[in-house]
Amino acid sequence: MLILFTGVESDKTVPIVGLAFCVVMPELFALLSWFPQRQQANQPTHYELDDTGLHVHTATSDVRVTWPGVTWVKTHRHAWMVRNGATQLPIPRAAFSPDDQATFDAFVAARAAIKP
Repeated sequence: MLILFTGVESDKTVPIVGLAFCVVMPELFALLSWFPQRQQANQPTHYELDDTGLHVHTATSDVRVTWPGVTWVKTHRHAWMVRNGATQLPIPRAAFSPDDQATFDAFVAARAAIKP
């Protein structure tokens, strides 16, 4: 950016600056989105799973995801990844008792069998 503002012109300057911009900007966006995620991870979180959907409550946010809007659920060893549109929501398995985990796994398996 400094090269562009100082008026240095070269056939090689623009591609180098463009490449640097393409490399730096995604990393910058990832860093800037990491700060709010870190703040939210430090807050107590309450998870509710019921027949209507998934509810995640924190001190600063309230996220509601209905089951018809869920496109897929990936089951991992430590968490479920619930996708709703372009958003992925991690649900930690440790937030639930082993019986509740088994119930949710069965529910996800049943919904996967129903979806086309």
